[in-house]
Formats: sequence, C-alpha cells, structure tokens
Amino acid sequence: MNQKTKFIMIAICGGISFFFILFFKSTVEQLFFLFGLCDKNVMVGYMSSFGAFRSLISIFLTVFQSVVIPFPDYLMTLANSQFFGPVAGAALSWIGQMAGAALCFALTRFLGRPLVKIVFRSFAGKLRVNFYSPFLPGAVFIARLIPFIPFDLVSYFAGFTPMGFRGFMLATGLGQLPLVIYYSFSGQVFEGPDKVVIFVTLVLTSLSFYVLKRFSAAKQISKL
Repeated sequence: MNQKTKFIMIAICGGISFFFILFFKSTVEQLFFLFGLCDKNVMVGYMSSFGAFRSLISIFLTVFQSVVIPFPDYLMTLANSQFFGPVAGAALSWIGQMAGAALCFALTRFLGRPLVKIVFRSFAGKLRVNFYSPFLPGAVFIARLIPFIPFDLVSYFAGFTPMGFRGFMLATGLGQLPLVIYYSFSGQVFEGPDKVVIFVTLVLTSLSFYVLKRFSAAKQISKL
C-alpha cells in the first residue's frame, strides 16, 4: 500500500468518525458531562437506566473512558464494583479496559503512525529505530502498575512503537490486574499506608507471573 492510498484511507476514516460523532452528538456530550462529574454514583445511575443491557453499557463506558484521555482511569472500575459487585465488576472493568487498550493501540498503529510517516518522512525511520526495544512489553507492564500514569496515553504511545499486538495485550492484561482488583474490592481510590501494603502485594504477585512467563519463553527459545 503506497503513501497516497494510506493518506486516502486515513481521510476516509476521519470523515466517518466526524459524521459518527456529529450524528451522536447529544450522546457524546452527555457522556462527557457525566464523566466530567467524576462521581461513581452518577455512572451507576446511568448504567441502571439500561436494564438488561447494563453489562454491555458498562463495557462500552469503560472503553469510552479508556479512549478519551481527560477522564480518571478508576471511575468506571469503582462504578462497576458498586453496581455489579467486586467480582463481576472487576471482570467487566478488565474486559472493557482490554478492549479500550486494543482500540487505542489500533488507532495509533493503523491511523496515527502512517500519518506521522507521511508528514514527517525523514524523521519516521529514526522514530522507529529509537523506540525499538525488546523490553517494550515490560515497560508497558510496569506503566500499567503505576496508578498516576494515564491508561490511554500508554496505549496510544505503544501503537507508535514496533511492539507486537500480542505482547502489548499480554503486558496490559497482567499489568492492569492489580489496580482493577484493588479498586473493585476496596471501592476506594489508591491512598493511605494500609492500602499501599495491599497494592504492593498485588503488584508483586502480578510481576512474579510476568517474570516467570518471560523466563519460560526465553528458556524455550534457548533450547531451539
């Protein structure tokens, strides 16, 4: 696919997105308003209005939160936990965040990176070389463990790198588990000395699984 074709595809996708947002303008504005309140009770009330479809709406809202940068990452996790219970809420939050991360990664990989290459052709090659590292999935994994690093920024940035989709999703799935579990079962934002102990325990457990998986993979490669 040549550069001109890629540019046309980007323009078409951009146009479709524009008309989609325009068509659902009132819904989008309502969601921005609701999320802007940063109140889990408001989100619980909104989900409850959809009756039998509340689980699907929960996932959709979590994806929306993951894709749009300004909103707090924990809001829907807390709302899901309160509305569905800690176990079901954690599962829905994890699924929604995984879907949101995949969407952010795909948007950057298939729309953002080609656009950068078209506009900054001389710089694009250097950008790819400088970003290349076999430890990129590990960097994503660690970033997911840190509460104050925005979830969606990591996903968007990862799409600009040569990291594989499988490695990105694995690092995301494991790395986000401690915070999802913590928020779902505590029902509170990360703070306080007692909560630090719980969070660190979850982080070390998740980190252990990731290290063991990487070690196992490296051992299998060495046997070839």
